[in-house]
Amino acid sequence: MLYVCIVCICIVYTMCVHVVDCCVHRRCWCFTTCGLCTVGQNEIVIVVQQLPREDDIPSDVLIHILSLYNRAAQGIDCS
Repeated sequence: MLYVCIVCICIVYTMCVHVVDCCVHRRCWCFTTCGLCTVGQNEIVIVVQQLPREDDIPSDVLIHILSLYNRAAQGIDCS
């Protein structure tokens, strides 16, 4: 097993955030998309190491993914 999922949060139906203990023995935020393919893009996974005592989801990653969705919906290639 590569990681143990501690928490799974569905932000919207097209994106989930997991808090995982991963294979490098660090707690990480794991962002996954599900729906970029509907606007002609590949799905993405972003893994970010969680800081000590960090309980809030890093908003900058959410903003980045939202901008990808918006640009892809306008027909802009985001690869």
